[in-house]
Amino acid sequence: MIKLNFPSYIIHLVNSYLSDRTFQVKILATLSRIGTVSAGSPQGSILSPLLYNIYTHDFPTTPTVDVCLFADDAAIIAQACNPDMVRRYLQQYLKKLQSWLRKWRIKINVGKSQAIIFKKDNIAIDYVNLNYSETASPGFDKSNTWESL
Repeated sequence: MIKLNFPSYIIHLVNSYLSDRTFQVKILATLSRIGTVSAGSPQGSILSPLLYNIYTHDFPTTPTVDVCLFADDAAIIAQACNPDMVRRYLQQYLKKLQSWLRKWRIKINVGKSQAIIFKKDNIAIDYVNLNYSETASPGFDKSNTWESL
């Protein structure tokens, strides 16, 4: 927030909001010991999406890949006439993204990640193992036409 020139009173307010937080778990009538929250913002808080956007303000970009962000969801989009170029663009971007994720200690949920390919043949993406989903392309049938609408 300092690098983004936020006013000091906002920085102090957010620091106070995120500091010295604790948690306790209750199962039936049994309470756990009190633990300390060392990272993250409170789940469900109205400020959490905004704080995440500030935290990820430097999400990597490249001229060959478009990135669409909404809170903690991201769509990475590449297009080209040649499938090998799309593959190359995505491979290069995923290397850059992996470094950024490591730097900021952010883990992606690979189980919720998918590659959606809008073409007739599959493209192999070697760097990260993503699931291909035929059902995640609303409006298209197997022949990649709009006839299913």
